[in-house]
Amino acid sequence: MTKHSVGRKIHSVMCYPNIQLMLIGIQYCYCALAHILQLFF
Repeated sequence: MTKHSVGRKIHSVMCYPNIQLMLIGIQYCYCALAHILQLFF
């Protein structure tokens, strides 16, 4: 394994789950906002 491929492997392990969690968080945020708006309108 070269240094470069190890760096890419670490990057993919570190970054992709975080992006996934962030997207889930945004989804929950929108869901909560929609629920709150539903109460008011």
